[in-house]
Amino acid sequence: MKKLELYLLERSFKKAVKIIESKDLPKFVEEMESDGSRIYHVDLLVPDEILNELIQELMENIDFRFSKNIMIVSSIEAGISTKFDRIKEKLNRNSKIKPQIPIEKLLLEAKKYTKVDVPKLTLTVIAGLIALIGLFLNNIAIIIGAMLLSPILGPIYSFSINSALGKVKDSLKALFELLSFVVVVTSFSALLTFMLRLIFPLEIGSEILLRSKPSSIYVIMTILLGFAAIMAMAMDIPEILAGIAIAAAVLPPSVVVGISIGTLSLKIFLGSLLLTLENILGLLIGSLLAPLILNIGPRRYYEKKVAKRYIFRVISLLSFLTTGVIIIDMLARHFQII
Repeated sequence: MKKLELYLLERSFKKAVKIIESKDLPKFVEEMESDGSRIYHVDLLVPDEILNELIQELMENIDFRFSKNIMIVSSIEAGISTKFDRIKEKLNRNSKIKPQIPIEKLLLEAKKYTKVDVPKLTLTVIAGLIALIGLFLNNIAIIIGAMLLSPILGPIYSFSINSALGKVKDSLKALFELLSFVVVVTSFSALLTFMLRLIFPLEIGSEILLRSKPSSIYVIMTILLGFAAIMAMAMDIPEILAGIAIAAAVLPPSVVVGISIGTLSLKIFLGSLLLTLENILGLLIGSLLAPLILNIGPRRYYEKKVAKRYIFRVISLLSFLTTGVIIIDMLARHFQII
């Protein structure tokens, strides 16, 4: 349930009332004056199931370029209205309608991951080093703990949403941040591994070897995982639940790449690198499929065409790269390089 507030000039107010009444939503209207203009303040409760639809219709019919036409959406803890309850029951009977948070909120969350900053990089490094310790100790609990800290889902989510909205520059910035996370984790893992080797011998256990065995089946798994993660966030499911699964696919293999560099193991290096690439490419493809199926995109029709064209091109490019990595994987296994 969301609270929607509108501050509208008289002409815009009349259009808005028609749209709101067509949804049969309870509303409160207050008339006021502002700099000699008559302004109408409209308050209403909106079910999550039709929030995006309502915002879309309002934006199509009302010109928000006027400074006095304002729309505000906010979350509320609870609301009491028998009419609202009846509307909710009616919507719940319609299984085709799915709750979805506003596109503007999705974009606001995605904006956080279009810039590489020190705190996120530091958190990623710490998560990677904890994962490294867990890998050497063969302790899955420590590895899972590292995944809880990792912010790797953020740039994948940002890449997906910005691509779906046709924001090319921001999607590339998010992709750069993801690659920065992976490079930093790999570099610090290699450095720490090299330093530890000078102190005592390191044992390559089963958890490390497990992440040096690439397979094309991982691509299918990560496509589904990327799709599910973006769907979960679009449905307002807590980020941490989807984030752990994403981190599991990216963080440990990236750390193993660093371990292989630190131990000078070519076989483990090639295997873990291919696995990391397969997982990242699969996650990116899956994350782009989610907005298409959930119909997440720009609100204006002419922007939707541009955004869909861009997202299909990106998926095609990622699919081409994934195919290339899978072929290299198959050849490497055939010649027993990995």
